[in-house]
Amino acid sequence: WRKAWGKRIVPALRAFKPDLILISAGFDAHCKDDVNCGYMGLEEHDYKWVTDCLVMVANTCCPGRVVSVLEGGYRIQGGVVSAFSRSAAAHVEALAHPTNQTWKQEVTTAELFNDRPRYSDAIAPPTVHTPA
Repeated sequence: WRKAWGKRIVPALRAFKPDLILISAGFDAHCKDDVNCGYMGLEEHDYKWVTDCLVMVANTCCPGRVVSVLEGGYRIQGGVVSAFSRSAAAHVEALAHPTNQTWKQEVTTAELFNDRPRYSDAIAPPTVHTPA
């Protein structure tokens, strides 16, 4: 999944040179969401990673202009600890504390696709920083 984003989707987006990036943020590809019938198995850190990638493209092409609209995720059982809320928090965290990096195709595969712990390995839920 990350390889497809890093090798095909992001370079194509960068080549398009958008003036603005619009994100329709849906979280139903999460491994704990039944709506995807097990086809996708994303976790919270994957949503943060892809958001970081989109912000890097925005920094490269359109001075960081990104708009995100919450679409949803269908497995909301668990309240604030649900897969949906943790995924949305990871996405918002990446937007609230954006990277200032730009997208460079020269980024090594190890840097781009670094393996992170899986949720099943007891990854902590992301923290969302709110202004004081």
